[in-house]
Amino acid sequence: MTGGLDPAGWDARRTSFGTVATDYAALRGCPPPRSDRRRGPGTPGWRRAGPARWLCAGRGPVPGRGPTPRDRPVLSPLPGSLTGEPRSSARQPRRPREPRISALPPSTDRPAGPGVFLVFEGGEGAGKSTQVDRLLAWLNEQGRTARGTREPGATAIGVRIRQIVLDPANTALSSRAEALLYAADRAQHVHEVLRPALAAGEVVVTDRYVDSSLAYQGVGRTIPVDDVRAVSRWATEGLLPDLTLLLDLPPEVGLARARGRSAADRLEAESLDFHQRVRATFLALAAAEPARYLVLDALQTPDELAAVIRDRVGQLLTARSA
Repeated sequence: MTGGLDPAGWDARRTSFGTVATDYAALRGCPPPRSDRRRGPGTPGWRRAGPARWLCAGRGPVPGRGPTPRDRPVLSPLPGSLTGEPRSSARQPRRPREPRISALPPSTDRPAGPGVFLVFEGGEGAGKSTQVDRLLAWLNEQGRTARGTREPGATAIGVRIRQIVLDPANTALSSRAEALLYAADRAQHVHEVLRPALAAGEVVVTDRYVDSSLAYQGVGRTIPVDDVRAVSRWATEGLLPDLTLLLDLPPEVGLARARGRSAADRLEAESLDFHQRVRATFLALAAAEPARYLVLDALQTPDELAAVIRDRVGQLLTARSA
């Protein structure tokens, strides 16, 4: 035995290859070799011409093709698995996945801690901050220990991140870098504010959370939503709210409200098409998990919205206390 393979083993491999190569030629309409039908590695013809030329290198007329010059192959080379040639390391570019907003799957994470976690979501100018303040005032009147917070910017580190992601001058900020910055803000928010407050039994009300990243950085920026969700899940360690209150209104109305009160930030300055995708994503997320969302028509008056929100939150608190 030499090199770990005995001559009988090599003969078996050579015969097997010759049979496969001859069958391949027959399937493609090539005539058989003039002499040995099992010629393969190690024969003079193989070394001279290579596998593709040996199979169809002018061994007679090919049916439907007419005479073939002796040294002109009429087949493409054999697959690398047969010839022993190394595979090419070059990969074909993958076609980018289109963002899906019609049927986003529900998350498998669950709320954590004895407290109650409430999130307000919605597009620009939907009135989230107003309703956060009204809900906090009502909770305090009910004798609840309540805390209001927001994303980005609820921590000292978050304030610096907020300045970066919302500054219109940061035009060179890439979509993926933006998504990671929001995730970093969220990780610090969860670590420093949310989990300690929930562990203490507080009612925590935040203006924006994970769904905003799915809508703005995911579908809005056309980053695969599953990627953004995975990063957010890692950043939050799976923490999800008990209830998400979605204030929905047409983007053109919300943008007019937002731009009327101050200069537009990086996100408010995006196109109407961008904000329409954001709105559609919020609605798709709510449709995927209706038990965890309350969708509200933000065209209603602040008083009307506040009354509906108090009623739904009151039911949740009663159920958690039972």
